[in-house]
Amino acid sequence: LFITPAILLTTLFWVERKGGRECGNGSSNTKDDDAIERNDEGQNIEGKKTKGKSPFATDCCHHESGLEIIFSDPKIILIGLVQSLFEGSMYIFVLVWPPAISNSIRQVFGPAAVAPFGTVFSCFMASCLLGSILFGQCRCSLVDVKSIMVAMLFISTIAFSVSVFAIQNENLPAIIFAFLTFEVCVGVYFPSIGTMRSQLLPELHRPVIMSLFAVPLNILVLGVIFFHPKIGDIGALTIASVAMGTAACCMMLLRWKICCEDEVDRQRSLKAKNTWRQIITAKKFAKKLQRRIRNPIKSLEESAKSVQCRHGRHLTCNNGAVC
Repeated sequence: LFITPAILLTTLFWVERKGGRECGNGSSNTKDDDAIERNDEGQNIEGKKTKGKSPFATDCCHHESGLEIIFSDPKIILIGLVQSLFEGSMYIFVLVWPPAISNSIRQVFGPAAVAPFGTVFSCFMASCLLGSILFGQCRCSLVDVKSIMVAMLFISTIAFSVSVFAIQNENLPAIIFAFLTFEVCVGVYFPSIGTMRSQLLPELHRPVIMSLFAVPLNILVLGVIFFHPKIGDIGALTIASVAMGTAACCMMLLRWKICCEDEVDRQRSLKAKNTWRQIITAKKFAKKLQRRIRNPIKSLEESAKSVQCRHGRHLTCNNGAVC
């Protein structure tokens, strides 16, 4: 009912965003692709210049440039690893939580007990909402996004570790509490990672970079799905806990690098301010020195003029007396 109108509206009104420049040169894609030719009668004929390129050449160039940007900046690598590891752990959690809760409920309430998945999922969504509210409150309190992400990742690691021990000990309240805590962290994660991506990833190559970092994410998730019959829920959550701890370490390293760069920028700005102050002070001193030099010169010039005037008057008087 709703998908069909959405498809029609998208087909009619969606305008595809094209890259402004082609890889390898500064020419526009539209200018290179669409050429307007005129025939003898003066009519416009639209044609396309192939130039011997395949239709996938531009995409390949964009992916190559995305890889160059990723490996040119360690901060992009670190934020990509944080995104891949956290979201991979989140998808592992999506895979594990229904059998983990249902098995725990059966062990506590008997084999005939049925897990209320709808209620549990509703609680998860409420926890996500709570996490988003907490992120907004922290930002209103001027807490740094990097500090929020470090705390969130460490709490997620602890939550997964607690859930592993709780499943081993068949402690249902601890399992539910750990899962709800992780969902709160999920609610904090999405606005946090969006803010960090907007600060670190270049806007032109952001979709390409995000698609490239989806490769390790899918490898992690598919590997856990493939080996899940052997490792079980505990093994899957252990892998998620290790991945989350690695993401927390990457985020700490990223925070340290950004703080170091901010400190260097601050020192540079202070040096620039001090240099500017010294220049202004030197200009003021030069102006005062010029004034001090000009005043004696003016007084000497005035005294010389007065002496010349007196000497001229004296000569005039002597000449008159002689006459």
